[in-house]
Amino acid sequence: MSTDSLDAKAMTIFSEALDQPSDSREAWIKDACGDDTALLARVRALLNADTGHASLLRTGGAATDHQDAPLPERVGAYRITGLIGQGGMGAVYEGHRDTEDFDHVVAIKVVRPGALSDSLVERFQRERRILARLNHPHIARLYDGGQTEDGAPFIVMERVNGMAITDWADERSLARDARLSLFDDLCDAVRHAHQNLIIHRDITPNNVLVTPEGYVKLIDFGIAKPHEDEEETANAINPEMLSYTPGFAAPERATGSGANTLSDIFSLGKILAALLPETMRDRDLDAIIAKSTARDPKDRYPSVDSLLEDVTSYRKGYVVAAREGGTPYRISKYLSRHRIGATATALATLALIGGLITMTALYRSASENRMAADARFDDVRELATFMMFDLYDEMEKVSGNTHAISILADEAQTYLDSLSGDSRASLDVQLEASRGYKRLADILGNPKNANLGRRDEAGEMLEAAYSQAQSLYDSHPDDRQAVRTLGEVAFSLSTHLYVSSDQNQRSHELAEQSAAMYRKLTLLPDAPFDDHRQFVRAKMMSGVPLPWMDKDEEGIAILKDALAAGETLVETYPDEPEAKLLLGSINVEVARALVRRADKEGISSDSLPYWDEAVRLRLESYRDNPENIQPYRSLVTIHYERGAVLRSENRPAEALAEMIRSREIAEELLANDPDDAWLQRMLGGVQDEIAKTLSYEGQHAEAIAAAAKAKRYSLDEFERSPDNFGAKREWAYSLSLYAGIYLKAGKMAEGCALVSQSRQQWNELSEKHSLSDHDIAVSIAELESLEESCAG
Repeated sequence: MSTDSLDAKAMTIFSEALDQPSDSREAWIKDACGDDTALLARVRALLNADTGHASLLRTGGAATDHQDAPLPERVGAYRITGLIGQGGMGAVYEGHRDTEDFDHVVAIKVVRPGALSDSLVERFQRERRILARLNHPHIARLYDGGQTEDGAPFIVMERVNGMAITDWADERSLARDARLSLFDDLCDAVRHAHQNLIIHRDITPNNVLVTPEGYVKLIDFGIAKPHEDEEETANAINPEMLSYTPGFAAPERATGSGANTLSDIFSLGKILAALLPETMRDRDLDAIIAKSTARDPKDRYPSVDSLLEDVTSYRKGYVVAAREGGTPYRISKYLSRHRIGATATALATLALIGGLITMTALYRSASENRMAADARFDDVRELATFMMFDLYDEMEKVSGNTHAISILADEAQTYLDSLSGDSRASLDVQLEASRGYKRLADILGNPKNANLGRRDEAGEMLEAAYSQAQSLYDSHPDDRQAVRTLGEVAFSLSTHLYVSSDQNQRSHELAEQSAAMYRKLTLLPDAPFDDHRQFVRAKMMSGVPLPWMDKDEEGIAILKDALAAGETLVETYPDEPEAKLLLGSINVEVARALVRRADKEGISSDSLPYWDEAVRLRLESYRDNPENIQPYRSLVTIHYERGAVLRSENRPAEALAEMIRSREIAEELLANDPDDAWLQRMLGGVQDEIAKTLSYEGQHAEAIAAAAKAKRYSLDEFERSPDNFGAKREWAYSLSLYAGIYLKAGKMAEGCALVSQSRQQWNELSEKHSLSDHDIAVSIAELESLEESCAG
């Protein structure tokens, strides 16, 4: 065993031995060391060198050595009211001073007479001098000191009634920002110590206490030293040199090197890592922790100020210096911080596109110079990738940016073609191009998000992206990015085929393939949150088309499995907003599957609890982050579909209230973003349901007026993509709906004309496509019933 590892192991046993009762400590040490005589000798040497290690006398809760010595009545001016902890060196008592002008509870460290050598008496007195120099709200204060009548030195300190910082945060399930707030207070305390030339040397969770009121207190400067007192030799066995808590001390401490401010910064980084479980971290926080805890001291933050500045920047949404991101990272931070509106976003997008045009031209003109061309290639790639991913993600969160997104879409394909068509394109670049085409398809016509309503173009682009992703995966089946890209593109194509063209079987198969890709990634030990999220999402999607294929029970079973997986995901990653959003989506899909089964079997759907949970999760997500409009936006569909269920259960007033709320949200959002084809489509669907509900209630005049308004929205959606199966099917269904409203109102001519138009659309669909079992059992059956009314 090397000297370094021997010292580290000895220090661990030494630290734990101090918590053992003195009469059984030797037996415990022998058992811990086993047959390792060198280790046993090292531990004994540490104990002999200093039987009064500072951890025996922690002001926040010292280890208790079961001795029967009676409590002293007083120490100095303080009445002793209890024992906090006791060890071989002495004890820590709770004291109470109750004079007329001074009334408070304190912790009193008293050293047993004769327990200290002259050097350790000096060390004890040094702690008193150190604490006297520190006056900070987050550092335990020194009140008094002196000697008892029998010559025992003592110091009187602030009594900190608290828990270790990590335990306190975990017990209360604190969110990430609340934990960072605690860390800020700790950094402020350590900064104050460093400004007074004091190094703590043992910053651990047990030495950072949090009071029941949430107040941070740094305790136990017993092994701290002023800079001018650092005189440590590397080879001597000296507990002052090795007095640290394994796992939180800088690696140089185990070799006997002297502590300095960079040692404290390492310990702060370890505290931050312990305070923030991996499920709460992102790339910025990982970078801060990595820089703080770098093995080489020169690679760490140079001061607590610089560490605290990065943490503050993170909390405020600014660039984190440790991340060392490029221009796209800085722009992404700016957009995330400001959530700029539609006009500003359009200008920013135009500026970026202009920059991309310039860089692309320079790249092409430099083709004869390989080195210059490579440099320009990297520039173009960086900006194009940023526009497709970071910029789009930020714009999508804000209502009113569809026009800016359309500018991005119309220009970006040229640059993706340029990148992917380059003969020098690496695997990474080809994968980026495939994901870029998929993202462009989302912008053009993803039926689930804000889009431009260009469904056919979106479908063509997704098919091309899928073909490319499949080919790259076939060539590189063990490359994580190739696996991830195929999973991502397969999922998007599955969603598109399900909504836009009713290709349910292929949609199901693609979703299964996506789930298989992400499952492959989640089995890796370092799989990030997003791979786990995408696996659950793909599993959900594999169940969605099945009820439309007359496989209701199979689909519902898969969706309920996905629901359980989603609940586990939220429990595992409580601070990931996307986990909660996904769980809301799964509840929606379970509810829809139950409604479809109920429609076919003529039974109650039992879906309301799932709709209710979806609303709760969406509202909670939106309240947590009101700058992200997506959860609020999704309430448009949830409210009107929930309303339809309430109508089927003969609760018309509640149903109408749900649908009107849906319409209000859609109109509010559409006023900010009139180019959003998804919102236009949803508003048409809401108007359909309102008209249908009014008709059921016999409010025929109001129903006809609502149907006329709904027809305008539905016709606009159909005319945007008249040859698209999904758009044509929705139009055929709407025509049948309006026909029924007119017929119930006694307006036979208008109603029967609409019946005829609906029949024409359904016939055209059936000539080119196979209609789903649901369409035949429900939509066509309803149309035939209307035709009978017109024939009679």
